[in-house]
Amino acid sequence: MRTAPFRPRLPNAASNRFQEGRTGDALIAHKDRRGIARRRADLKRLCLRIGVGGEVCLAACVLLALAPSAPKYEEYQVKAAFVYKFIHFVQWPDEAMQHLEEDAPFGIGILGEDPFGTTLDDMVREKTRDTHPVRIYRAGELSDLSHCFVVFVAKSESSRLDEHLDALKGKPVLTVSEISDFAKKGGIVELYVKDNNVRFRINLEAAHAGSLKLSANLLELAEVIGDKQREERK
Repeated sequence: MRTAPFRPRLPNAASNRFQEGRTGDALIAHKDRRGIARRRADLKRLCLRIGVGGEVCLAACVLLALAPSAPKYEEYQVKAAFVYKFIHFVQWPDEAMQHLEEDAPFGIGILGEDPFGTTLDDMVREKTRDTHPVRIYRAGELSDLSHCFVVFVAKSESSRLDEHLDALKGKPVLTVSEISDFAKKGGIVELYVKDNNVRFRINLEAAHAGSLKLSANLLELAEVIGDKQREERK
């Protein structure tokens, strides 16, 4: 006797809605993952570019920063890209650069617990500023980063922030941090997240105190404080 082929029973209405919900959630999650992957690829392609389109790249990093569902480390990909890109929009005084030999490294220092992992190292690999290869240095004491032109002050140094800023005040060192109120306290560039985007504010007075000249293109993308002329125009 021939047996009828097995056919699964159709679920009842409640079960059907449940399954549809699960399927819908799975599709949404899949799309989210694909979206994050695309954004990550876009960030990698865009934020590692430099040269003629440097200004466009920096602006695009601002706009691409974070999606609400993006993993935490994507935030630090963007912040690392900013730290690297900043060096191409800042002019150091001649006396600070003239002691460097032609192929001597241009140092970016990380003071305290590094939040970037290997991201920043990967970004600067085989990169140069003028003729100088860019190198990343890490230290727990500021004195060990005295050869660096940029110092990123990690959150782990919050309790010693005033001490570090006092030591760096007036020196031709671009200070960068994500510590809250870093710029107001005398740091030069403060990275912060607003509306799920990584942004930055610049203390222009602190930059001028260190004889650093910041590109107008950089200032246009920043929230600027410590600039009396701008404040008066407002």
